[in-house]
Amino acid sequence: MRKLYIFIFLSLFISTQGTLNAQSMKAFLVAAEEAFEKEDFGAALRYYLTANEFDEGRTDLIYRSAESARQYNAYQLAEDRYQNVYDQENNSQYPLASYWLADIKQKLGKYDGAKRLYELYLSEHEGDDAYFTARAQKEIEACDWAQELIANPSENIEIEHIGGDINSPYTEFGAIQRDDVFYYSSMRFNKKEDDYIPARIISKVLKSEDVFVSTVIDENFNDDQLNTAHLTFSHNGSKVYYTLCDYVQETKIRCDLFSRIVNEDGSFGDPVKLPDFINDATASNTQPAIGFVRETKQEFLYFVSDRTGGKGKFDIYYTIIDLNGNFTRPMNLEELNTAEDDLTPFYHEASRMLYFSSEGYQGLGGFDIYSSPFDGNEYGAAIHQGYPLNSSFHDIYYSLNADGNTAYFSSNRDGAMFLDPELEACCYDIFKVEIKELDIELVAQTFNKVNYEKLYGAKIRLVDASSDLVISEVEDLSTNEAKFKLDNNRAYYLIAEKPDFYPDTIFFNTYNIKKSGTITKKLYLEPTPLKLEVFAFDRITKFPLNGVEITLQNLTNPEIEDITVVNEEGNEYLFDLVRGSNYKIIANKEDYGPVEIEMTTVNVKGPKITRRIYLSDMLNSHLPLALYFNNDEPDRRTMRLTTKKTYGESYDSYYALKDVFMDKFLEGLSEEEKLIPGQRMNDFFEYFLKGGREKLDDFLHTLVTVLKQGHTLEIRLKGFASPRAGTKYNLAMGQRRISSVKNEIYSYKNGSLRPFIDSGKLIITEISFGETLSPENVSDAIHDLRNSVYGLDASKQRKVEIIRVDKN
Repeated sequence: MRKLYIFIFLSLFISTQGTLNAQSMKAFLVAAEEAFEKEDFGAALRYYLTANEFDEGRTDLIYRSAESARQYNAYQLAEDRYQNVYDQENNSQYPLASYWLADIKQKLGKYDGAKRLYELYLSEHEGDDAYFTARAQKEIEACDWAQELIANPSENIEIEHIGGDINSPYTEFGAIQRDDVFYYSSMRFNKKEDDYIPARIISKVLKSEDVFVSTVIDENFNDDQLNTAHLTFSHNGSKVYYTLCDYVQETKIRCDLFSRIVNEDGSFGDPVKLPDFINDATASNTQPAIGFVRETKQEFLYFVSDRTGGKGKFDIYYTIIDLNGNFTRPMNLEELNTAEDDLTPFYHEASRMLYFSSEGYQGLGGFDIYSSPFDGNEYGAAIHQGYPLNSSFHDIYYSLNADGNTAYFSSNRDGAMFLDPELEACCYDIFKVEIKELDIELVAQTFNKVNYEKLYGAKIRLVDASSDLVISEVEDLSTNEAKFKLDNNRAYYLIAEKPDFYPDTIFFNTYNIKKSGTITKKLYLEPTPLKLEVFAFDRITKFPLNGVEITLQNLTNPEIEDITVVNEEGNEYLFDLVRGSNYKIIANKEDYGPVEIEMTTVNVKGPKITRRIYLSDMLNSHLPLALYFNNDEPDRRTMRLTTKKTYGESYDSYYALKDVFMDKFLEGLSEEEKLIPGQRMNDFFEYFLKGGREKLDDFLHTLVTVLKQGHTLEIRLKGFASPRAGTKYNLAMGQRRISSVKNEIYSYKNGSLRPFIDSGKLIITEISFGETLSPENVSDAIHDLRNSVYGLDASKQRKVEIIRVDKN
């Protein structure tokens, strides 16, 4: 499918209704080719069909009309025309006819026929084109899988085509529900003053407070010349994001992302185009969606773009929005994007699920809806949302209300209105999904791991995996079972404990459960007089971490040989312990920092000790690292590029001036006026200045460890200054600050890093930016000491940054 249709509205079809005055076959062919070249597939289809009437035996016209029908979503006609070409003896010049016929049958839900045709295509043309070969192989498996899925539909959803004036013969998409208002976009409007004949259609954002009646969202919000679409609200509702799209050719559209302030009366402020690093000028940027993670208070803006550097055609990107409304550089959502099109992201805050549509995963035919759990740091594997939510047609723009019991999506499935009834082509309508609560029961059973006999009286806890909060706990001496009520789309830990036994933990989820029923999980507890149980986790994701090397050292009796174990298949480790002894547990894993924990078995009661170890990425987890300096330090009033001072010496003298900076910065303010700036200045000294010093020590400690493992590393140091002095002076000052940090590295722990520097194993590169990157609001007034010396903005510019470490 062409990018125009996939990316913007997935179904923007322009149908030219008039006919050419010239009544010759040649004239129709010329018109057909021109329309096809412009991707005006509706017009191309009609011209090819008319031209074909002059010579019904021309296979090339039948094939071109099939191509037009396929891209116009006229599936029945496309199937008929491709079949006509495939059945002809001279079809060898159309090697993709069998492939596209299979594709159309698959979209029509005719999986057996589609599978046979994919197999025929491979038997005749395997290897001719790597893309189509791989795709055909993938879809053969998908056809079998689809039939199994359809035979076991989800029982907890009911789908209905929305009535009233919400849907029209044109495409409706991007539906969201906020409070009691229903917002969506519709392609039912004509572009004003359009010099293209006939006038092209555009979209506008509509709203409905009654599901049967719609109005434009605001008189001044939509544009009569541009496509306005994809409305989404910020987390607090104070801003909306949307897209404005224009025709860059006759029928091709390109979009950019915009925002508007939402006023207290519900009206909207002026449009503001998002920064150029988000709106890539060489690509289309569209389908914004807001995500918010409660635990971290982070707000994300997801969007879709076909910019270079992606994984495939259209990819999902995201940027983080800070408290001041600033955006980070967009990042490709590599965990979920595929080589095909990945579109229409929607983040559901309550369940922490990202929903999207894709053609790159195993699906039912067209675009299918998938979800991915997000823990605030990583996205889980894509989960197909089953049948009948997904169909053999295109299913896109899924959104879910806050309660999780009502959803909306757009589809061109059976039941959607035709823009072109004669050709049964186009368009997308909005469908409503009622989601029922499933009755999922968990039966947890405990057993003795040695003899597999039932183990009575264990304490069994059900824990929410995303928050580590205990949902329920059961301890019954009369049975080895515990029953729990589960929610769908949720991840859990199941933990069983009993005196004189090791606890057992199971991680599981209900992401792909579509029917009520019972889940049974068995936990096996091992008896032992005294053992150590160690679990390894990733510190950021809190997920189990396989392949960690765990070493147990007996500190009381060093003659006892260390025990080292690596579990490649799991994150659990068991050791025999000696009572009355002191131990050290050391955890190592490549690309993670080592962790050491000391423990004792003196006066320990019970059969075991359990420890959870959380490992962090070794170096870059400490970064970015900023080290701050006093004004004109180190070495005042000099143009030297180097200094003999270490950063530690500069830090000590700077931190000692905290009270002076507080007094100077707050001078002249009332007690009430001092509260907020005083707190901010205190935070700067404690969290920025002191915190940076502490992070440097941790970073250098880790640096030594990684270098001892044999890696070659490169550190980049960047020096900065506030704009109070001249440019050349500030460049020299930035270089001196870098020199002081290098001195700190050279002198760390009696020069433990110097051998690595001398041997080339540790490379330090540096650049001074001086004040060139300082924001314009930072004071450079010589006589304004309060702001240019003691001001918080100026203080934050006097620094050296370590942005990242590269392994060579």
